[in-house]
Formats: sequence, structure tokens, C-alpha cells
Amino acid sequence: MFAELLALCTFAITQPLLDLFGKGVEQFALRGASPVQIVLFGLGVAILPAVGIWAAEVAISVLGQRPRRAVHLAWIALLVAATAVQAARPLVAGPVLVVLAAALGGLAVVAYVRATTVAQTWLAFAAVAPVGFVGIFLFASPTADLLHDDTPAAVVDVGAPAPVVMVVLDELPLESLIDADGALDADLYPNLAALAGDSHWFRNATTVAPATWHAVPALLTGQLPSPGTSPIAADHPESLFTLLGGAYDLNVIEPISRMCPTSLCEPRAEGADVWRGLVGDAVRVMRSRLSVHRSSDDPVTGFAELEDRNPDEGDAVFGDLDVAQPERFRELLEGLEDGPTSLHYLHLLLPHVPYRYLPSGVVYPGPTPDVGRSNIVHDKWDPQAWPARLGRQRHLLQLGYVDRLIGALTAELRRIGLYDDSLIVVTADHGISFEPGQAIRSIEGQSLTAETTPDVLWVPLFVKEPGQTTGDTSDDNVLTIDVLPTIADVLDIDLPWPVDGRSALGPPRTTTAKPFYGNDVSSGAVAVLRKVDIDGARFWPSVLSRSIGEFLPPGGPDRLWRIGPDADLVGVPVTEVAAGRIEATAAVLIEPERFEDVAPAGERPLLVRGHVPGAGPDSAVAVAVNGVIAATGSTYADIGGAAFALIFDDGYLVTGRNEVQLYLIR
Repeated sequence: MFAELLALCTFAITQPLLDLFGKGVEQFALRGASPVQIVLFGLGVAILPAVGIWAAEVAISVLGQRPRRAVHLAWIALLVAATAVQAARPLVAGPVLVVLAAALGGLAVVAYVRATTVAQTWLAFAAVAPVGFVGIFLFASPTADLLHDDTPAAVVDVGAPAPVVMVVLDELPLESLIDADGALDADLYPNLAALAGDSHWFRNATTVAPATWHAVPALLTGQLPSPGTSPIAADHPESLFTLLGGAYDLNVIEPISRMCPTSLCEPRAEGADVWRGLVGDAVRVMRSRLSVHRSSDDPVTGFAELEDRNPDEGDAVFGDLDVAQPERFRELLEGLEDGPTSLHYLHLLLPHVPYRYLPSGVVYPGPTPDVGRSNIVHDKWDPQAWPARLGRQRHLLQLGYVDRLIGALTAELRRIGLYDDSLIVVTADHGISFEPGQAIRSIEGQSLTAETTPDVLWVPLFVKEPGQTTGDTSDDNVLTIDVLPTIADVLDIDLPWPVDGRSALGPPRTTTAKPFYGNDVSSGAVAVLRKVDIDGARFWPSVLSRSIGEFLPPGGPDRLWRIGPDADLVGVPVTEVAAGRIEATAAVLIEPERFEDVAPAGERPLLVRGHVPGAGPDSAVAVAVNGVIAATGSTYADIGGAAFALIFDDGYLVTGRNEVQLYLIR
């Protein structure tokens, strides 16, 4: 019986999991898994489910063989049905899929009972299938390269050694930082502006890929994306880490890549944390694959780059963002040390979704799927205007928190005497678009459009040389593949391998063409699409037209809260609003209980959502919290009718019960 269970578990559990995890090397990087742990994970996925079921059957056998056989037949039905759900969901979903899976499970039991010998013989042969799937996982999948991650450091002469501090932000378009004239907004982002004041700011810098899988290796290698590669040292042996690894002490924090080989950078996670994370990931992936709803189809879309599925229930592919990100940032700060030969690197997964931070660091829960992101499978915004506008507002609020972290970093560097002498690089791997009806990053094989190109390509790039105290702004045609050559230039290192980039401090390019490789995550591993050349001069006016100077009203930092219609109402007590301007409505709040007992600390219920019976889409609305207008916005069409979603500052909340009322603006 064990061989039968092993065979059925192989097709229902083992093959799907090993296929996904084999393609998702970044998941093992995220969890800090060692080669031994990866091997044990593969063996465990292949054996433990069947062992657990078989042990349960053995325990049932104390009641007799008939109960055990009944349980065995039930497991046959369930495992066949589970296999059917995963195989058929691309074609059917919902109740039809339930009926189909149940029918196939029942037919499997009938076939087993009526042709026991034939079924047992077939299952006995199928029981050897796990060997093949484990073999593919360990020797032929992208993850297999992590098992021999022993890339050596390069031998180079560092002519001008200096400490290197590099922070790669995630999903940050340049336009989120600048006003309509292209100047960095110091009111909203004072710490980034202060860094720019001491740095070379390359305002015309663009990424070469829209997904971390290829965008980060381009930053670290100086080379354009290559098909069939993963963000690991085995595929990219020539990187910043191997360049400096022989002469520098490395303090490297990579959450979703393994570009620094284990011979130079040991995994940071403790064994128990690794297993807790991997087991949780496996359970969540299987739960997604076994869903009969097509909206949950293809967990690889989130598995490979990373949409947060449900942070409130711990379903984030990145882990619990409000814990993981600051913890990684603290690791960077704690690892800072004075000395001319140290490299401190952090890929910070912010301001990447999910949006949960205010600039102050206050955390609020967000919905899953996010507002305007119901079409997760195709990575697109809903075509209505307000959800994408709200999404950008929350992105900018989270960016304010990133600015706060950058300030903490520069303050710590100054405190330990490392700031002045360091080479500091702050950039982002790619941008994100907030155009209604458009792809967010064109990572599922979609082509860039005129609307999304300026949002996805242009990213910030600040380079502070050792001893530099005066900043300058360059509009030279710079690419993210120029970052490594620029670092080598500052440190006076002759690169021992060819690169596609060039030092941003050297002679500028004579062309405005910007190479860009689209990505497709829909097949699991991230595929590189054909290169296109973007004319930077053509799209620069679009970057300026999408700047926060055009998106936000004039004013100070509080203008982040005034993006809706009739924004002058924000902060005004309801009793002081002119008669007839607003009208109370019987809105149906989603999770109204969150406002009944607000704690003085912890997550704050700041995103208020619901439906307005009888209202149409694009109706102007205002939400009052404890009698004061806290936010304005517009309704949008949803399954339940006219929906609304608005975010407000946590200063409107009080400890305990809070009164929340929605108004139509007349």
C-alpha cells in the first residue's frame, strides 16, 4: 500500500512542488537554504507526504483491515482528484472543476476495486517516478546550480580602496521622486535629497529588465540579461561580489538572489527558520494550486517575482514584510564597520508591493487581492482611474518610509565615521507603472506601451564618491549595467572580464538608445524576451509629465493625503463643511469591526473600504474619522456595486472605538 500512496502523491504533490521550487531559485535564497537543506527538501517532498498518509493508515488498522481499506480508497480518490484539479484548472474552474475532480477520483476508486491487480501493478511501476522528479530537481533544474555554489573570487588589484555601501531598492520609478521640472522633491524625501546633494545624481538612468530576476544581475555584473540564467552565482560568476571578494570583507544581504557564492557569503538564516519558511512556502503553494478558483491560478506568478498573497495571514512570498524588511535593514546597519576594504550590500524589497507602510513607519493591513489588482494573473491594473491612483498614493507613502531608512543609514555611516570616505551607491532594479488598464511591469510577456515605458525604465541612481561633498546632476544616457564599471572606476580596478556597461563617470554615450529586455514569468522561471531599443530622448518628457509634481497638488508633505477630488475638505471637521456640500450615505464598510477597538500600537486600520448602495462609479466621496474629513476619493465599479477605498493618516484614529462615516460630495 505504501508504494501506491507514494505513486499517487508523486503526481498530486511531489512533481508540482519540485517543478515550482526547481524553477524558483530565489525562494531558497530568500530562506537562506544551504545545499544540504535543498537536497533534504527535495527528498522530503518526495517521501514525507506518502509516509504521513501511510502512517495514518497503519494507525487506523488497529480497528481492522476493512476500515483501513476504506481509508486507503478515500486517499486514492482524494489524491487523484487533487491531480485532476491542477491539471484541469487552466481549462475549467469553480463548481465545474469540483464536479470533474470528484468524478475522476470516484472513477479511480472504481477502477482500483474492479481491477485490483492491474491497478496495483501500474501503481507499483509508478512508485519509481519520485526518483526521476527528484533527479530533475537536484541535477537539471535552475535550483540545481545552488548545490555547487563555489565560485571563486577574482584576483584584482584595488588601486584606490574605499568602503563600498550599495543599496538596491525595488520597484521604484524615478518619477516618484521628482517634480515637473525634474528636480528631486526634498519636502517629501529629504534624506534622498540630502544624499543627492553629496553625490552624482544620474537622472537619466534606466533599467535593462522589468523583473528582479534579470535586473539585479545586470546591476551586479555590468552585463545585459542572458536567456536561461537565474540570479545565482553559478550563472553569474563575474559579479561585484567575486570582483571584491578576494580583497574585501563582504556584508551582503540578498533576499531573493544568490549572486554572492556561498564560498564568499554564508547563508544567514538559522536552520529552524529555514525549515519553517520552506515548509510554509510549500503548504501555501499547494493550497494555491488546489484552489478551484482561476483567480488563484499559477502561483508561480507570485512565486517568481513576488506578489504578496495575504500578509495578514503570513502568506507573503517575501515573508512578513513589516518584520522581514526592517530586520534586513538592521542587519545592514549592524554589519557596518570602518575600514577601507569592506563591502556592504543590501537589496531592500521596498517600496515594492505590498503597500503597508506610512512614512512614519506605521504599518496598516492591505487587502488581497489589492485594490485595483483583482486581475493578478495578468499583472494589470483595472481600467478604472481611482484604484490605480490610490495605488500610486500608497506607493508614495511607502517610499516615504524608504526615505526614512536611507536617513537612518547615512546617519549611522556618519556616526561611525564611514560616510565621508565611502563609495555609496543607491539605485533601484526597475520601476512600476500606475496606468489604468495597463500592465504594471510587463512581466508576463506583455510589450511595453508608450504609457508604461517611462514608468518601468527610469530609476534613480546616486553615486557618492569617497570624499565627495558637492553633488551634481547628470542627464547622460546611463544604464544599470553601468553601475559595476562605475564602482570599478572609482576603486581603480581593471575589470578582469568584458562588460556591456561603461563607467558613468567616463565619456558619455553618443546615442540616446536604451536597450531593454522584457521578461515573462508565466512559465515559472523568468524568460528573457527579445531586446528592444528605447529612445530615451523621446520618452523623457513623459517621465516629467508623470512626476509627482504633476500627480500631487502643491504644498508640503501633507499633500500626499490630498489626491482625491475636493481635497480641500481633508482635515476639516464635518460640522464646519458648508451645508449641502456633503451628504451622509449608508455605506457598507468591509471589516467595520477593525475600528471598534483600535490598539495604541501595532497595525492600524487606515485603508477603509466598502460599497455605496445606489451610487454610480466615479462619484466623489469623503470619509470622516471621528467627525473630521480624513480623505476624499472616487467610487469605482466592483462586483458588489459602487465600491470605495481610501487611505488616511493614522493621526485621525484614537485608542478604542472610532466612528467612521462615508459622505457623498455634492
